[in-house]
Amino acid sequence: DAAAQGLDRVLRATSVNVDDAAGHRIAWFETPSVSKASLLLAPGLKGALAPHLEWPILAVAPARDYLLMFSESARSALLPRLSQVVARELSTSAYPLAAEVLRASEKGLEALGTFRAATP
Repeated sequence: DAAAQGLDRVLRATSVNVDDAAGHRIAWFETPSVSKASLLLAPGLKGALAPHLEWPILAVAPARDYLLMFSESARSALLPRLSQVVARELSTSAYPLAAEVLRASEKGLEALGTFRAATP
């Protein structure tokens, strides 16, 4: 409970930035926290993203301080474009995290697959 409350506290103090990529919205967090990726586990994530993205969302978190999120409906348009980003972040970050595509939904967080270009 304390961890969930802490994540929500950081999330409430975080700005959501949104941009267009391949005709779809893509979002990221602007926060002084060094662990942006952990905000995927915040109980308030759906509410924070509601004005910006349709739920459920997909995300890539190749490093602890790098997180991109987008609606599941943008999957086929955005995943091919993100492969190089994930590979670059995994190879250059001091704190690499995951080559997986993650899905956040009412069921929680699950890995859907791995970027082949990001794996050795």
